[in-house]
Amino acid sequence: MNARLNSELIGYELEVQRMTDYNRTMALQRTELAESDDPALNAPLEEIEGINSLIFQHLVEEGYNSLKALLIATPEELVKKFLVST
Repeated sequence: MNARLNSELIGYELEVQRMTDYNRTMALQRTELAESDDPALNAPLEEIEGINSLIFQHLVEEGYNSLKALLIATPEELVKKFLVST
């Protein structure tokens, strides 16, 4: 009901979905992209826009040195690696 009201207020149609459905969709999209043959996914990372340089350096040290490595990792794995290592 709130989404419908907000939609009317802003003049745009809003698509609402459950968080579990959203997470499942994002996981599938990450997997599909990681399995693609795009050579850019294997290129060494130099930076990630919006990510602090210390966090970025830690990711690279933990072996997440390409886009493919980040796509294959689950958010839970990334959080666990980061929290356990610090």
